[in-house]
Amino acid sequence: MKATSRVSLLVLAGLFVCAASAIGAEGTTKKAEARKQIRDSIARGAAFLREAQRDDGGWGGRGSDVGITGLVVEALAKAPADMRAKNADAIEKGVEYILSNRRENGSIVNEDGSVANYRTSIATRALIAVDAQKHKDVIAAAVKYTKGIQGTDPDDELKYGSIGYGSDESKGDIINLSEALEMLAQAGVKEGDEVYERAITFLGRTQNLDEYADPGVVTTNDGGGIYRADHSVDGASKAGTIVLPDGTRVPRSYGGATYSLLKSLLFAGMDKDSPRVRAAYKWICDHYTVEEHPEMGKQGLFYFYYTMARTLELWGSPAIKKGEAEHAWPVELGEQVVSLQKDDGSWVNSEDRWWESDPALVTAYTISTLNICGRMLEE
Repeated sequence: MKATSRVSLLVLAGLFVCAASAIGAEGTTKKAEARKQIRDSIARGAAFLREAQRDDGGWGGRGSDVGITGLVVEALAKAPADMRAKNADAIEKGVEYILSNRRENGSIVNEDGSVANYRTSIATRALIAVDAQKHKDVIAAAVKYTKGIQGTDPDDELKYGSIGYGSDESKGDIINLSEALEMLAQAGVKEGDEVYERAITFLGRTQNLDEYADPGVVTTNDGGGIYRADHSVDGASKAGTIVLPDGTRVPRSYGGATYSLLKSLLFAGMDKDSPRVRAAYKWICDHYTVEEHPEMGKQGLFYFYYTMARTLELWGSPAIKKGEAEHAWPVELGEQVVSLQKDDGSWVNSEDRWWESDPALVTAYTISTLNICGRMLEE
């Protein structure tokens, strides 16, 4: 599925006219320089990953991991064509490792069975990126598995419509749901499918908007996203809580959850002009930055960049407006992540949260980020 398939051509045309003023005539040279810088950076990162591949075909600093391997394969498979060709052997070995971890229930997961949905969603997207037709049976089984772990009991308000890690059926969250919906959309699950309709309900419960909240739920009312649907617990937001003027403590919106929210609403078929979509996009515009993960600092920074790039590519415009200033986000994001590359071609986060001390993981995130920046800057 193409990223812009759910966006009308007329809307896209208007957005790209707007983008021209952000990049401008004088920005043509900068765009060319940015594309070259991005290509060089991807090539160095790919060389690091080739060296980091394990004997069994997988990647991961703590041993071969299905999720990390899927991210690497996806990144290399979606790199510019000449780079994909150069990394063909590494991609093939990675695919073999992924396929060796298929389970009878359709999941693709390490032997311990943990974070099954996350790993399955990513591994399946990697197979789609490499050759969807060749791996159609594996993809179909993964789709069936993923649909089967969605919360479907409408009386379970905190789980209904969600998809969690898969290894804990009692909880769902916006990040895992977002990864799953992206995989399902790429696998060809059409708008109107029940999996999306149920997801929209959960997404409403993870968006800070009083108008669409359940009765009695008070939010920050800023349109942003949180991690879980239970607004009464500290774990509802990875960014903690905020105290409203009346003393009520509520979960704080943050970058990763809000970008995931917007991306998920679009994959689920919500119109770009719907109030909920516009509110999420406004939060993103108001908090736009490539310097940090909004409301999280350096925590989860590279996953945030990866999610930011995917979401804004899906939105369809290479420009984003914050206040009165328009930003050519593919240029700014590309320059930022290239500046963080290590001498050996890898990337790593000094904030060791969510495994971001693992250079294979973070390098995979970042090559995918740069792939998207490069596509958005193509002539």
